[in-house]
Amino acid sequence: MFTVCVITYNHKDTIARCLDSVVNQFAGCPTVIHVADDSSTDGTTDILKAYKAKYPDLIVLLLNKTNTGPYKNWLRLMRSIKTTYFSYIEGDDYFTDGPGTRIQLSILENNATLDYCGAAAIARFADGRPPKLIGKVDCKEHVSPISQYQLMKLSTIVIKTEVINEIMDAYKEIILNEYLINNILFDRYKGLRLNAVVSNYSVSGKGLWTGAGRAHRLLSHYRDVKWLRKNLQKQWSFYFSQELLASALLLLNQATRRHILADIRHEWRSLGVALLNYLAKLGFITAMPEIYRWFKDKYSK
Repeated sequence: MFTVCVITYNHKDTIARCLDSVVNQFAGCPTVIHVADDSSTDGTTDILKAYKAKYPDLIVLLLNKTNTGPYKNWLRLMRSIKTTYFSYIEGDDYFTDGPGTRIQLSILENNATLDYCGAAAIARFADGRPPKLIGKVDCKEHVSPISQYQLMKLSTIVIKTEVINEIMDAYKEIILNEYLINNILFDRYKGLRLNAVVSNYSVSGKGLWTGAGRAHRLLSHYRDVKWLRKNLQKQWSFYFSQELLASALLLLNQATRRHILADIRHEWRSLGVALLNYLAKLGFITAMPEIYRWFKDKYSK
């Protein structure tokens, strides 16, 4: 038995496509679909109930009576898993046609030493931009080891349930977002990568991450890197740090654009502290230790 976890909130226009892709992906396989809805207000819940009536033995609904927020909804969904392995997808995303995720499951079932199996996704943008590959697809090999950090969407990873339970129990002090889970998996667990695209990731520009300002995203990156460097091996979090630096450079290069000036005005002090701390930790500021300590003592509490 295998669990597919679906998290949703106000996905009226996309949840049917998502559930259809799950049903098609695992047709004929012993599977259960857990759907956690965070008290949607747009009719998503009615669609979920209709699918439950259509597939009563396949779908388990976890319907929150009140909106608990995305992280608590995610934790509830993860704690509901009873099978050995699971995959995860959001209500506005969908699996590709073909047996990609089933192949990942087969790889894990045939190798008990593996904890997870990742793959690639295609990002599809609501604003009309061309689709973008997220992850790596090496056509020379069907499956390859994960030798360096590279972000994989959670919708492309099949994971042992005991692994996600260990992660949730061990790191209760922080909100486990996609980036942190990727780093923890890479640092602490053994995995392989299927060189194939297994899911489609929708980028609407209205989500918690894509809808946030650039300054807010940079600060979130900084907090995550600070936690990673404290808790994980530095050589692993270095790859994440490279991504943060790229985000910082993007922000600085676009600092004259009106659509982010408001973010900078509201968060300039914290943003400056984040950049100074980050650059100092990477060794780019070596002649300003007193300034660095002053900023750290004053603003990092």
